[in-house]
Amino acid sequence: PSSSPPTASASPPPPAASASPPAASLPSIFVSVASYRDPEAPHTIRSLFAQAESPSRVYVGVCFQCALDGDEDADCLDLSLLRPEWAANVRVLRLPWREAKGPVWARFLIQRRLLRDE
Repeated sequence: PSSSPPTASASPPPPAASASPPAASLPSIFVSVASYRDPEAPHTIRSLFAQAESPSRVYVGVCFQCALDGDEDADCLDLSLLRPEWAANVRVLRLPWREAKGPVWARFLIQRRLLRDE
């Protein structure tokens, strides 16, 4: 009996679908932070990025209401603990604490001055 030549198999199976779409195709997230002389604010911002599934999608608008001169509130403003790629996604307003009018006012300023297309 004659044997027939092996036939070519059908096209290869499609690649497996990824669990989630790439970050570039997902919308960004804007987080508003109103901080009044709070030395924990920089740590909160770092934690926000560290816990994000896609930190590149996170943008932070922060209104620091603190002493702007001297070392009095230096720790409240210190964003040096952020990775450079995270710091690039942080937009900052600095206002003298004596001119602060509360968190609602600070969030209003953040929305007006720092929110972009997120």
